[in-house]
Amino acid sequence: MAPLVWGGIGFFSPRRPLTDARHPLVRILEFRHQFLRAVNILVAFFACLLGRCITAVRWVLAHAEKLPIPLGIHSSTRVLLRRLSYLRDSLGRALSGLWYRLHGNLRRKDNPDFFYRAFGLLTLPIGVLLATRVRFRPGDVVVLVDSTWDSSAMLSALFSAQQRSGLHLGVMIHDLFPLTIPEVCQQQTIDGYVAWFRTIAERADFFITNSEATRQTLDCYLREHPPLRGHPWRSASFRLGSDLGRSRLQRATTPSRVVQALPGFVVLAVGTIEPRKNYPLLLDAMDRVWDKGSFSLLIVGKPGWENLGFMERLAEHPLQGSRLLHLENADDDELLDAFRRADCLVCPSRAEGFGLPIVEGLVHGLPILASDIAVFREIGGNACKYFPLDDPGALAEQIIAVAQEFPNQIDNRVDINDLCPSWSESARQFRDVALGLAAETTDLIRPRATSRLP
Repeated sequence: MAPLVWGGIGFFSPRRPLTDARHPLVRILEFRHQFLRAVNILVAFFACLLGRCITAVRWVLAHAEKLPIPLGIHSSTRVLLRRLSYLRDSLGRALSGLWYRLHGNLRRKDNPDFFYRAFGLLTLPIGVLLATRVRFRPGDVVVLVDSTWDSSAMLSALFSAQQRSGLHLGVMIHDLFPLTIPEVCQQQTIDGYVAWFRTIAERADFFITNSEATRQTLDCYLREHPPLRGHPWRSASFRLGSDLGRSRLQRATTPSRVVQALPGFVVLAVGTIEPRKNYPLLLDAMDRVWDKGSFSLLIVGKPGWENLGFMERLAEHPLQGSRLLHLENADDDELLDAFRRADCLVCPSRAEGFGLPIVEGLVHGLPILASDIAVFREIGGNACKYFPLDDPGALAEQIIAVAQEFPNQIDNRVDINDLCPSWSESARQFRDVALGLAAETTDLIRPRATSRLP
């Protein structure tokens, strides 16, 4: 099993095996990201500096009009002011246009493979030393494990290999939210995902999902939309991994003073702040709980999309900084510290593909309160308590009940091996599932290469 990288002109595989240490190819990608970020900052800085210089000159000339100097000079000053204003606006538009043309070409719908081709050509001298060109052979198995809807050329290359070399093509489905609950997704995600899914649903040989709940949703959707898949398919799920309880729990870290200083019974929530995570429900519940005793709320998660209202509510909350704390950019050690300080974990999501925070919370022996959705029932089983999606009162009652039971609560720490495998074991499970599905689909009827890419 080896990772593949699409370089715009073909597939490449790293010469050196991937380990816990950062691979040189990863360093190249990180350098590219940092380079683009630096260019963005420099363009913004010089544009701002130039604008301020022109504004300063305009201020001096404007005040010069008030001086007792000949009328002709005043007229020249006004002309110069108009020209400076025009120059400032023109330079601003030019700089903005230049940057957006350079940066925007990477995402243009009429040229979606621009970035991959450019990246492949720019890194080719270094890439030949770090990676080798892949030539597909009969019986090879390729699984797309992440979003691949921004490169139609890559999909075309894989479809050609299916027909030419007998390649088995699998697709990992993390969720179907853009199809089943599009209201919780960004429009650009919906557009990209829907077009990609319509293409891949017909051509994939098999599907792998990150949970049984996601697999059932996928099978149900394909059955309800027969035009998407005109022939049989195979699907299976595997369990995502976690090394949290195997290494990091035993590693000593310096506790965060801010997190440790939270008073009372600490309720923890982990996840990106976006509509699907249902954070307003949690804050509504906590507003009812705060009047009942000593409670704190700790939220660990980066701001996502469509979150302005909730972020303003967090910033303006009267308990912000005392009993309400939000960590936007927590690293692994800070996340581990948050789990150690927490007395209870709440997962209020409306939809999830898996639910790793539940696993992590149970490993730390925390009581778990989770929204009543299928995947949480699958992951948490009887170890969690569940509440309705739209009832903050019910959640508030459960938080208070857990806090009242807390002093007499025994350590209910769960062995992580009973919940999920390590990442190494998860990778082996993924490999076995992929090879098994590829063997099962050998005799299935494969469609001819007539599907057109969007």
